[in-house]
Amino acid sequence: MKHALKISLVCMISLVYPSKVRADHIFGGYISMQQMDAAKGNFRFSVNLYIDDARGYAGYIDELKNYSSEIKIFRKRDNFVMDKFYVPYESSRSIIFDNPACAAQKNFKISAYVRAYIYKVDIDKYDDPDGYYMVTDICCRNIDLTNVDDPGNNTIMFYTEFPALKQNGQIVNYSTPEFPPINGDFICLNKLFKFDFSATDKDGDQLKYYMAEPWQGPKPVIGVSRNDPPPAPYNGVDWSAGYNQTNAIPGNPALKIEVNSGQLSVKANKTGLFLFSVMCEEWRNGKRIGVVKHDFQLPVIQCSLTTPPAPVISYQGNKATEVSFCPGETITLETDNNANWVFQWQKNGDNIPNETQNKLVVSDYGEYQVVKSFKSTCSSDTISQVVKLKNLVATPKIKADNTNICNNASIKLSVENPDSNHSYLWSYKNTPVQTSNEITVTKEGWYVIQAKKNSGLCFSDKDSILITKTISAPLPDPDARYEACSGDSIQLKTVNSNLLQYQWQVNNNNVSKGDKSTLWVKDSGNYTVKVKDDKGCEVDSKIYKVTISSSITVKFDTIFPFCLIGNKKIALAATPPNGVFSGTGINNNIFDANLAGQGKHYITYTYKSPSGCSGKQTRVIQVNQAFTLSVTPQNSTINKGESVNIVTNSSNPNVLYHWHPETYLDDHHIANPVATPDKTITYTVVATSDDGCTVSETIKIIVLGTTSIGSQIYFPNTFTPNMDGKNDEFAIFGNDIESFQLLVYNKWGEPVFESNDINTMWNGGWRNELSNPSPSGLYAITIKVTFKNGDKFEKKDAVMLLR
Repeated sequence: MKHALKISLVCMISLVYPSKVRADHIFGGYISMQQMDAAKGNFRFSVNLYIDDARGYAGYIDELKNYSSEIKIFRKRDNFVMDKFYVPYESSRSIIFDNPACAAQKNFKISAYVRAYIYKVDIDKYDDPDGYYMVTDICCRNIDLTNVDDPGNNTIMFYTEFPALKQNGQIVNYSTPEFPPINGDFICLNKLFKFDFSATDKDGDQLKYYMAEPWQGPKPVIGVSRNDPPPAPYNGVDWSAGYNQTNAIPGNPALKIEVNSGQLSVKANKTGLFLFSVMCEEWRNGKRIGVVKHDFQLPVIQCSLTTPPAPVISYQGNKATEVSFCPGETITLETDNNANWVFQWQKNGDNIPNETQNKLVVSDYGEYQVVKSFKSTCSSDTISQVVKLKNLVATPKIKADNTNICNNASIKLSVENPDSNHSYLWSYKNTPVQTSNEITVTKEGWYVIQAKKNSGLCFSDKDSILITKTISAPLPDPDARYEACSGDSIQLKTVNSNLLQYQWQVNNNNVSKGDKSTLWVKDSGNYTVKVKDDKGCEVDSKIYKVTISSSITVKFDTIFPFCLIGNKKIALAATPPNGVFSGTGINNNIFDANLAGQGKHYITYTYKSPSGCSGKQTRVIQVNQAFTLSVTPQNSTINKGESVNIVTNSSNPNVLYHWHPETYLDDHHIANPVATPDKTITYTVVATSDDGCTVSETIKIIVLGTTSIGSQIYFPNTFTPNMDGKNDEFAIFGNDIESFQLLVYNKWGEPVFESNDINTMWNGGWRNELSNPSPSGLYAITIKVTFKNGDKFEKKDAVMLLR
């Protein structure tokens, strides 16, 4: 039985939605990239989503239609972002199920949504031989999945690879494979199930299919906007125990796919809803040029063991396998009817909308079948024989001994096995030229033939042939790259024959002594060779792109001196990428100051190009010794009008001090100032050494003797969550509190901490998670307090976080 769950060669795609769109009913989907105008670089990018309507929530249809998907394109070699753009809603439709009884009883409802946009890419920039990939992600997977843990919190990451769109100076014809619309289907427990998962490719590329690992994007965070889709690599889903990519649907056999045909098969031994992923590879001239990844899911259900008898299609009262008729005519196919049966007609394996009766009126050619199932019982369905409908007049085939007009004064085209009951009409450039079994041509271009039955007006389909002007010996394609270092030479070569003449050119200018099949070059440029044969036919080769590197310019970012405080690690940056850092304290591209120690460290970055040319640059990293600082008392409580003698102690006697705020201090530039505040205040002292190292400490002075409500709430204006045990948390102080609320916001207005307990302090982490520290800076705070006596206090202020 052919169940056409036709799933596109899923170009690994990631649908990016605004943060508010967070669904748990996504079935799967794929991205398509279709070339519209090669010269202008116009491509139609489309995103296809499959949605479980049975799990839809109020307003989800509007969200699917009103929000766009963001597609992001990366260069494979170094994850450089090439393009990003949004794809808006285009259309949607309901998926037709072969077996409506099972669909109704099991509440199977699926819709397909298409988002599409014609986007112009800069073809000249897409010339990297390693190729590119595009991604988009969407939240979240269907919450009812059996084989994935916590699927409702699994973001789906779609992905597609494609080749360079310009190779050897020439624009490449390329489109991703396309998939027909799917048919709604399900798997019956313990019954062998097969369906076609193949695609078609308009470029004629070879397609290969493999079971793959479904990928997930960043974990969703409620209320927090997600960033752009990150570059590869990506993580697989969290499989439930006993499941993996080769056992996505368990059984004997488990779900598998045939490499060349794309046919999926399984004999499932467990019911449930199962996620799987198929990766389709695209091959051209023996080389893999693209990868498309598609996630989908299938239900396995317990079906009735009783099945209806297989339907038989008849035409004019007889069982049909092949029926011929003229274009424009209609015929009627039918099968036996019964009130307990329902039908679904198919054309070329796809369900035909609204064709659910026992008769079908047809006017189009193709392969037809009908699926039969019980009207009110969920059981396996049955399917009829294939009936092939074709043109009454056979399509003629053109026969030619040669298709190269340049090497012949003329070419004779003829009909292969002509029929005397037919006449044959030849046309050239859409203009009729002759009616006969054969024709002699002298011009290049497309020639078309069509047959007509002598009795009647029935015409066949058309056959065509392309006549070209070119030399007899085809030229080989140049290599992807010709690179060398200054002083080296590169040999360019084409087909060698004593019957051919050669003229090499660089940047459209003739090369002196460039009249051989080979050419040695020492200069960069775009080289071509013009080849002429003994008949006078000429052809220009594709471009040989030669790059001679005089030197490799390396740029290594400067690292300014810093102090050895805590676990200090610095990420190093240099260009071109993918070079090697070396020196003391180096681990890949990380400089570990603790491993290197105090002093000067010479770090070198070396880059070697694919052609073997290299360059390097050395930087000096100065690591200075830190010092300790303490302040006494750390906190003090005084009456209004009293003073506090503040004393600092530093392990480095040669440091400069600066206290802030500067109010109520006798001197804010000394180590031991005297403070006489008239309200509660927190001071921060910053000590700076000769080599630029800084250390800070704070002291809080609580002033008693005021009567305002506000004076009963105290808080510092600075804290240092650096895990040294001193002033690591931002705390609020007060007495006789009935209710309390603290809100902390970053500079973008996003809440980073919230507390309703005055004893719960902010440790400087995002939502108080130390593993996700907030950066240094000024944070807005809002404090709301109700006291036990009924008084209220509300204040908006700010606190400085220093690391």
